[in-house]
Amino acid sequence: MITKPSVAPYGLLFLALVTGCVSLERAYPEKKLYSLEASRTTRVSPKGARSVLRVNDFQISPGYEKREFVYRVGDNRYESDFYRLFFTPPSRMVTSSVRDWLANSGLFGNVVGSGSLMESDYVLEGSVQAMYGDYRGGQPKAVLKVQTLLLREGERGPVVVRQKNFEEAIPIGEEGGDRLVKGWNTGLKNILKSLEGELKGLDLKATPGS
Repeated sequence: MITKPSVAPYGLLFLALVTGCVSLERAYPEKKLYSLEASRTTRVSPKGARSVLRVNDFQISPGYEKREFVYRVGDNRYESDFYRLFFTPPSRMVTSSVRDWLANSGLFGNVVGSGSLMESDYVLEGSVQAMYGDYRGGQPKAVLKVQTLLLREGERGPVVVRQKNFEEAIPIGEEGGDRLVKGWNTGLKNILKSLEGELKGLDLKATPGS
């Protein structure tokens, strides 16, 4: 005698779906937004400094220009994090930090942005060549690489004054968005301190007649 399969389990499943006991929705992590910044603890007033510095918008290498965090998980393998991202594009935050830092360094009479109508004696250009969380080898680091180019406005066009590459790899202890951003902020602050030191060693005179 052949018995028919019981339909009771299917009936119970249908009843559970109707009454809301079983949820087919998948829970996704909540997106978290972060800011990148490096601020000075003190402001130095310009003493006799008359030159004007224009800080152009910093560029960022492809692969790091988006708001999503990037992790290096192998020698040739990277991953992006859809749920941890910057509040605004990182190039804007780096540019703002550089401009504010140098404006408070006392090295220039004025520091302006690329949209200013004020004539400048010097122009600072820069690019973020790498910015990622290095998660290889069980020792997470916040990696930041920045290239800067200082130009002087001349009669025949801009003249290169100083080009410098900066690189920071800050240990963060363990993986995590908060720790990674804190490491990037520390790295950016270290880079700006070094950049200021480089500029202090230059004779940053204003253009005659400015």
